[in-house]
Amino acid sequence: MKKGQSPFEPSQIDDVIGAICDGLRDGTPQAVVLRSNKNMPDRTTVHLWCKNNPELEARIRDARAEGYDMIAYHLRAVARGKHVDSTGDVQRDKLIVWTDLQLLAKWDPKRYGDRVQVDSTVKHEAADLETMQTQLVTQVTMNPTLRPVLVDWLRQTLAKLEETT
Repeated sequence: MKKGQSPFEPSQIDDVIGAICDGLRDGTPQAVVLRSNKNMPDRTTVHLWCKNNPELEARIRDARAEGYDMIAYHLRAVARGKHVDSTGDVQRDKLIVWTDLQLLAKWDPKRYGDRVQVDSTVKHEAADLETMQTQLVTQVTMNPTLRPVLVDWLRQTLAKLEETT
């Protein structure tokens, strides 16, 4: 068999991806799912399958997202002491919950990460009109979608000027 060639028949790939997705939906990391069964492909093979087939990639992505939700569900139960993984040791359970929350924040930052708020101060200096005009023309020339926005802004600005005079 040549390097990079899959030992799986195309008909088997769907079953293998289904088994991987089942594990991911349960909240099991993909590496653990792949190592749990000697008949599973290695991670490089799965990566190549996904790279060459967006549908498989979407199935794994969706299963992984469901798995993250399952992990979060289990964390809530552990925190309440109502889960099989609860140790009864409050500090240990707290560490388990904290560790998994940190992993969730890294794996799916949009849903489980901290909200990042950016505060910024804009400092500007007076520029000469000719330089600004040249920069504006360059931007509009390079990005034609700016033209209608610019025209609308100019109309509004002129209307405000006419109101004040």
